[in-house]
Amino acid sequence: WMEMYVFRWSQKMATPSFRVRDILCRSYGLEESRFLVVNNGADPETFRPMDKIRCRYMLKIPPERKYLVFVGSFKKWHGIEEIIKALPGLVEKVSDIGLLLVGMGESQEEIEKYILDEGLDRYVFLLGKRSLDEVPVCINASDIGLAPYFDPRINETGFSPIKIFEYMACGLPVIASSIAGIETLFQSDEIGVLVHSGDPEDLLEAVQKLMHDPARMKRYGENGRAAVVRQYNWAAVCETISRGIGR
Repeated sequence: WMEMYVFRWSQKMATPSFRVRDILCRSYGLEESRFLVVNNGADPETFRPMDKIRCRYMLKIPPERKYLVFVGSFKKWHGIEEIIKALPGLVEKVSDIGLLLVGMGESQEEIEKYILDEGLDRYVFLLGKRSLDEVPVCINASDIGLAPYFDPRINETGFSPIKIFEYMACGLPVIASSIAGIETLFQSDEIGVLVHSGDPEDLLEAVQKLMHDPARMKRYGENGRAAVVRQYNWAAVCETISRGIGR
């Protein structure tokens, strides 16, 4: 009843995707005109490009490798377990690959056990929970940011993952599963590759192809950084919401 009360008495509400707005409208009998759909963003001053090799030395990881990075809370629906299980196939094609996992969560023990049991500790680096100042170092130590989502329920609601904007702000190209709420971001701003498949091997195949195209990686990274500075930053998000509610 509390949700109904809040929704009924709020003059304006903000959601990070059209899917979330539509679900709320159907569930609570609300009008679309009462909603603002506003993407999340990142702080381009905190999350900014840094020297890649220096960041790797700061993290004490081999500086000569090519790295993927995932930042998040290790929820089941994040798809990290699936990525790790498919990783050996990528290692066969990109032998100097490494995967940085930044964060903690409900899947952590299973992930740690699988990595050790399968001998993947040479390729997967568990960096643990990091402070806000350290996360940009972890991202900048990497070459590609990952946002894998293999749970079909995510596409039913859609959302706006903050990790994607933080990757962008640091100048990383992004590879993500195609979910409602982020398609336009990839299509209009060309910040990376969307994988229209629930198969983690397809996502890692996209990684392999992008790793072998440095010019495209550079272009995606520059586009992402420019998009955050221009539009997907918290000041711009607040301004959009402020205009939407008539100040």
